[in-house]
Amino acid sequence: MENCEFSLGTLKANRPPIREQLGWAIHKASKGKWCNGWPGADTVNQLKLLKLSLRVDENPLQVGPEEFCKPISNMQIGEQERILTAIGKGWVHLERRDTSNPTRAIGDVEEEADEAAPDVQVVSVTVGPVPPGESVPKKPR
Repeated sequence: MENCEFSLGTLKANRPPIREQLGWAIHKASKGKWCNGWPGADTVNQLKLLKLSLRVDENPLQVGPEEFCKPISNMQIGEQERILTAIGKGWVHLERRDTSNPTRAIGDVEEEADEAAPDVQVVSVTVGPVPPGESVPKKPR
């Protein structure tokens, strides 16, 4: 790309801002779960594990999300400039789906519409600090 307004001029100079911006975005989008920088070649799998998606707005350069699925250190200058332009123009988004009801139950849970059998009792264990002197029992050897 000729005259890229976001390029710092060299392969070496362009790597840090790409790493920094993508690394920060994935950290924020994952609510701090991911602190390892941009996943590079494993981007698709890591985004799935983090329940994130990468979206790139339609743009005149036709930069697509697949261009982010390689190590930053393996990008050529033209690839770096396309990525930097997409980031600089605000075309790149990491998205997560937050639940509107974060206290919902999962596992062996009856639907609210179901009527519980009269002999079924719901037992609730609050997750929190382990009381002093308590621990998970070890299996006998």
